[in-house]
Amino acid sequence: MTNFGRLMATALFALLAGCAQQGVPPQGTGSEHGAELAHTNPMPEQSRTEGLDALSPEVPTWRQGDTWRYSDGYQLLVSSVVGQDVTFQRVDVPNDFLVRRGLFKVKSKQGDTVREMVYRTRDPQDLFPLAVGKQVVFTEEYLRAGEMIRHNVSWTVEGQETISVPAGTFPCWVLVMRTRGVQSDWVGMERWWYNPDVKHYVRLEYRYGTEPAGARVLMPGYRAAN
Repeated sequence: MTNFGRLMATALFALLAGCAQQGVPPQGTGSEHGAELAHTNPMPEQSRTEGLDALSPEVPTWRQGDTWRYSDGYQLLVSSVVGQDVTFQRVDVPNDFLVRRGLFKVKSKQGDTVREMVYRTRDPQDLFPLAVGKQVVFTEEYLRAGEMIRHNVSWTVEGQETISVPAGTFPCWVLVMRTRGVQSDWVGMERWWYNPDVKHYVRLEYRYGTEPAGARVLMPGYRAAN
């Protein structure tokens, strides 16, 4: 190699070394894509779990006037509280309602269909106080057109997660309900992201029988009095 060539090689090496020290990528290395990917990194673990330690594991306490509105138009209003029985009126379908004890339906009206549920083998309220991994399994019965329908049902506390929806960012218990018909192969599933301060789910994923899967998320303007 000539002296001129050695000088050029030395100069090029020095230039590349200087770029590396200053964090400047040399042209043509593909680092442009690395800079873009830096903006798509998942949020740190501490951000995903912030506030989870403060989640109440106890049965929610509702007040008359509590209300929630969801992304698919579904809207509920607590119209009455009698002992443990809380009636939720469908604001979007005023003639429909459901009655819950804790998180569990004991009566519902949808259109012309009224169902009254009876729980056998175990009290669903045994799911409380909530704890990750806890599960309650029971049999649910109700009359439909004079026929007794029986389902085997499980509720599981799947975990904890902080999620963001249009109403805000909430630490949640993740609760999963699975049900299967005793006399049929009908199956259903619900996954709740439940926040104790909201006193309801902030996100719900569901599927019932052969119907398409669906989901809804909480919209701004909910009211859940303490």
